[in-house]
Amino acid sequence: MKRMIIIIFLVTLLPSLVFAIQFSPAVMSINAGSVIQYDFDGTLLTIPVTISGTPAEVVFSVFTKDKAQSIADIRNGFLGWHYVNKVDTCIYMSDKTQMTIGQNTITWDGKDNDNKMVPSGEYTYYLWGFDNFSFRQQALPDTMNCAVNRRMCILEYDETGAPLTNPVAVINTM
Repeated sequence: MKRMIIIIFLVTLLPSLVFAIQFSPAVMSINAGSVIQYDFDGTLLTIPVTISGTPAEVVFSVFTKDKAQSIADIRNGFLGWHYVNKVDTCIYMSDKTQMTIGQNTITWDGKDNDNKMVPSGEYTYYLWGFDNFSFRQQALPDTMNCAVNRRMCILEYDETGAPLTNPVAVINTM
């Protein structure tokens, strides 16, 4: 019985002797106005953005707002192989912009990704960013192929890098 008590004591004491580094990443925050006025006149819209915590790589996007019910049978995607139905849709997505801690700006000329003026109306905008500055451990390889730890992926390009007419879903059995 004494042995059992000693074993239980040691099992409960042992974990308290283990040392580990506290995981405490810097919290990154992206702040911008909740409402922005734009006149859809082709002038350059400048949006002030405040970054805190760590520098960030940020993408600005503009989506339709409350138009989901009227969006039907819209062909979407680089090769047009899928459709968008009854969801508010992204009409503009910027390139990545590197931002530092403090005040930054995002600009938009009122055009969609096809370089056409966006019709006047009410839209939703998003700022999405991530810490591309701090030390981090890679979770997945940079390549977007099916080679490593992926159950399924969609191949959009052939071996030469040319777009496939019909993308193919590939199941990885490894």
